[in-house]
Amino acid sequence: MIKVAITGASGFIGTELIKYISSKNDFKIIAIYNKTKPKILKKKTIEYKKIDLKYKSKNFYKLLDCPDILIHLAWSNLENYKSKSHLNIIEPIHYSFLNNIIKNGLKNLFCAGTCFEYGKIEGELFESMNLRPDNNYGKSKVLLLKKLINLKKKYNFNFVWGRLFYIYGKTQKNTIYSQLLNAINQKAVIFKMSKGLQKRDYLSVNKLIEYIFLLSFYKKDFGVVNICSGKPVYMRSLVKKWIKELDSKITIDYNFYPYNDYEAMEFWGSNYKLKKSIRSLKIKKNI
Repeated sequence: MIKVAITGASGFIGTELIKYISSKNDFKIIAIYNKTKPKILKKKTIEYKKIDLKYKSKNFYKLLDCPDILIHLAWSNLENYKSKSHLNIIEPIHYSFLNNIIKNGLKNLFCAGTCFEYGKIEGELFESMNLRPDNNYGKSKVLLLKKLINLKKKYNFNFVWGRLFYIYGKTQKNTIYSQLLNAINQKAVIFKMSKGLQKRDYLSVNKLIEYIFLLSFYKKDFGVVNICSGKPVYMRSLVKKWIKELDSKITIDYNFYPYNDYEAMEFWGSNYKLKKSIRSLKIKKNI
């Protein structure tokens, strides 16, 4: 039985990933949460552990029952990308935790990154590009990435840095998709948004967790991988598509919100490396 530890178990992606993995055979899940216990599933193969990553454990690896794989999704203060806490408080806590668990024996790590690591760059974004993060959340992730790459010089472990772009799903909070769902559920007549002329790269959470699973569980050292659709779409077109899929008659007010000042107008991810990596697994493992 493969033991997988998942941080951020009570978050949007974490809960969906736990559901997905628990539907498969031969996996034990150690679901790690900080404050609120996830209300997901009660199964013998899922163990919920309340752990504050600030806790000074001598051996997180042993504390988490010596997992074969760690999928590190946890992060905090995602409501404010500009907050200095990402650099001054959050990143040091996460590095201390990951350093501890790696030096004590972890051999396979998947860590969630962000497209904000690239900064305000227009066009298609490739893993090989120079990183120029424009907000403190992106800067903190780049700092953590560099530290983990340096750890590989000292310890032998497989490492995947999944650079996430934009995700949507029905249990999501504080995003344009969740706002649209709430407006429809509350029978609002008008949905307010920006002009919607920015181009973005959106992926459903169902595809995301499938990619995380494949990149994690075959214990390969893929390094940095964009996890994205590779397809730019205008936000106004995407919202129209969602409204149609949700069978709603709600109308859109395109001129209500200004554009975010921490994002480029048009950017999307290259998923060439992602497709190549997944294709190699399918050939080798006959998935």
